[in-house]
Amino acid sequence: MTMSPSSSPVAEPAAADAEVGTMVVKRHPIRGILFGILIGIGTNVLMVIFSIASYKNLIPSIVMTVCGSVIGFMLGKYGPIRGRRRARKQLAAAAAAAEGATAGLTPA
Repeated sequence: MTMSPSSSPVAEPAAADAEVGTMVVKRHPIRGILFGILIGIGTNVLMVIFSIASYKNLIPSIVMTVCGSVIGFMLGKYGPIRGRRRARKQLAAAAAAAEGATAGLTPA
């Protein structure tokens, strides 16, 4: 027994219902790159102060700065989102709107 896509047991949401639950997440990859560069430079300064690295060889400094910027970019692009309180309020408002929209559609 094969089922056609139109007779699947899973109900597909209507287009209006799909719009209620969507939320735009704002990411900051450029800010992550800048903070990664700052962390890389700061780590290099600490390594020079504590005599772990020297001024003569710049390759470790460049590598650490580039790695810091890559890690900062990844955290800015794919890391956890901020503003949980605001997001929680927006999700609660969207759920209330969805609940209000479906309140008139009770089965008879």
